[in-house]
Amino acid sequence: MATHDAEGQPAIRQYGAVDFRDGAVRSAAFTGTSTITYAGHLAGATYAIQGNILLGPEILTNMEKAFVEASGALADKLMAALQGANVPSADRRCGVLPSISAFVRVARPDDPNPSGFLDLNVDLGDFSQNPIDLLQERFEEWKLQPVVAFEAKPTAGTDPLVMVLDASDSRAVAGATITAYSWYFGDGEVAAGVATSHTYLLPGTYRLLLEVMDSNGRVGKGERTVEVSFREENPAPWVCTDIGTPSAIGSGRFEDGRLTAVGGGPGFRNTSDHGHFSFQEVEGDFAITANVYALNGYSGGSSAGVTLRATTDGGAPFAAVFIEQLASRISVQWASRQTQGARAILESGSSISPPNAWIRITRSGDLIAGETSPDGEAWSRIGEVSMAVPNMVLAGVAISTPSRFANARGAARLCAITIEQSDPGENAFHRADPNLSATTDLSDAVTIFGHLFLGEPSALACLESADTNNDGAIDISDGIALLNWLFTGGPEPAAPGPSSRPCGVDPDEVGSQGDLGCGEYPACL
Repeated sequence: MATHDAEGQPAIRQYGAVDFRDGAVRSAAFTGTSTITYAGHLAGATYAIQGNILLGPEILTNMEKAFVEASGALADKLMAALQGANVPSADRRCGVLPSISAFVRVARPDDPNPSGFLDLNVDLGDFSQNPIDLLQERFEEWKLQPVVAFEAKPTAGTDPLVMVLDASDSRAVAGATITAYSWYFGDGEVAAGVATSHTYLLPGTYRLLLEVMDSNGRVGKGERTVEVSFREENPAPWVCTDIGTPSAIGSGRFEDGRLTAVGGGPGFRNTSDHGHFSFQEVEGDFAITANVYALNGYSGGSSAGVTLRATTDGGAPFAAVFIEQLASRISVQWASRQTQGARAILESGSSISPPNAWIRITRSGDLIAGETSPDGEAWSRIGEVSMAVPNMVLAGVAISTPSRFANARGAARLCAITIEQSDPGENAFHRADPNLSATTDLSDAVTIFGHLFLGEPSALACLESADTNNDGAIDISDGIALLNWLFTGGPEPAAPGPSSRPCGVDPDEVGSQGDLGCGEYPACL
């Protein structure tokens, strides 16, 4: 037992500790020099009792006797010890009452809740009632609640985290039976039943809660903390970077037409932006569209949207449509900054909610507009702005968090992301569409095989567009790869392919290895 409050200073307060080490229970207690009479302590094999400003030493001995003689679990013995101090003026400041507050708290080694499985507190702040008697009533009621015990596996991992849950070890007491199991996953989703499973789509820290009700209407509760981390993977064809100085590092991952991203920082507003940006370079007029499928609004909140940006500088001109979720509150905003370093202007838009939230930014010359849709079909304009930005700009997804907690990160999943250029000019390129039909289907594979085996070179207006796997040659593997993607779930043709970037700039420069050349590339139809 340490006898110093700080290095070189004598201990002036009271201390008590009991632990279990190497198979043995140890206890110790100490009463410092600045406690007020009566002050003292008692320590036994499994307990340590301290008190000051007491009526007398009998308060401590009463508590010790009650603790030692009480039967039952530790919680019962602690409650009995408090009753040992339930005499008038046990605390000399409290008149006829023993005290003005009382609490009992018990935790098990595997309790995820820092307050433990038992945490009862009566703090009256006045002298209206006896707090120990009130605590005893609550304790007796607590003992009648169902005992909640459940397995949740795993409680930590990378997104998406699939968790299996089983509460069959929970039980009712006092002759009752369990009638309902209610699961609250901490991400807005709920479930019922003794066993279930749940998928956490996005990274974050979640509070998993189970409520069990018995046939007498009593409810017991148990909880776990679930930690879901971001699964790092190559974000190509997107470039991922942080804007400004967010408090937490962001990242992005692109797979199967979905972009999953995390980002810290207070967002894209005021005169300087702080958040994460996943983008592609786009030239000329275009539209970027995305379905905001999921936001993690329950771990500090998330804000995500599509945006056009002049540069990655924190004060650069930009325009964006954001969807922000904080707990169950969802808002939609149109944001824009017309000139370098100016204050961003925010306007509210119509309400849409993930997974039925579609957003779009379009550029036509200097006119930039934002739109929202509940289904990707019927669009409503949320705002527009005229700004002079370079012909080549950055288009992509911005994410941040409304949380002001240090190291907090928002998380979002966006699906069906497309960047469509309305007039891309001579550098337009569309892989896996060699017949220039503006769609990729069986006829494109037929065109490739016709070129290879039937001597139909004129069918290929652009050789590079037929190089499905981008290996620098037109052969049977390109047709097979295209059929595999169309009909058996195989990999998508190399970027810019049918969904990742339906129309864009050929990634291979003319004359470089792997480039077959097209002369004047066909326009994106």
